[in-house]
Amino acid sequence: SSSPASSSSSSSSSSSSNQTIRPTRFLSIFKWEWRKGYDLLFDAFFAEFRHDPHLAELFVLTSRFHHQGRSVADEVRRRALLASDGSHSLAARLLARVHLVEEHVPDDLLPAVYTAADAFVLPTRGEGWCRPCVEAMACALPIVVTEWSGPTEFMSAHNAYAIPLDPDQPLVRAPADSAFAEHLFANPSSAALRAHLRAIVREPQRARERGLQARRDVVRRFSPHLIAQQI
Repeated sequence: SSSPASSSSSSSSSSSSNQTIRPTRFLSIFKWEWRKGYDLLFDAFFAEFRHDPHLAELFVLTSRFHHQGRSVADEVRRRALLASDGSHSLAARLLARVHLVEEHVPDDLLPAVYTAADAFVLPTRGEGWCRPCVEAMACALPIVVTEWSGPTEFMSAHNAYAIPLDPDQPLVRAPADSAFAEHLFANPSSAALRAHLRAIVREPQRARERGLQARRDVVRRFSPHLIAQQI
């Protein structure tokens, strides 16, 4: 399915300059579960671009996993309305910048999806590895990801935007309805996530340089022939 506000066009710009700016395209790919931090992602995106939504778009490929209750689109709408302090017109403008895809995307089409974006973002609370992060890096995208668990194996200050843990509450327990109920997970800093999103919009060349370094690092460390030699 497309954006929860797919029938609405993005807000009319008050100046012609806004209409000529190509928005920064953020991409996120994940299973729809609490561990992946979808709540942090949407809340940060809506809050950071509340006053200038024309500057960025968020493309999300997701599927429900151990998830009950609201549909994906309904949950995104709810968060947009909360971020808009109940203003339906502002929520509609924010939702117009979000594009949801819940259908399966074949593997052979994924490279085109990655290369159409400017950065990959995932404020995850914990990963074993995070294959989408490595796929994004292989496609020369900088990644915005939590500095915790699996991704720390391949992320660096030169190829990624690391999201630190919240200094006041670095760990949180998974909710009771989670597949990982009562387990402790990372609590990524929302402030740092927002700062990274803004930095990529403001400094696109620096983001591209990190993306190119990301590809070099993946090729150098994880090319198929190198992995084959190790096993």
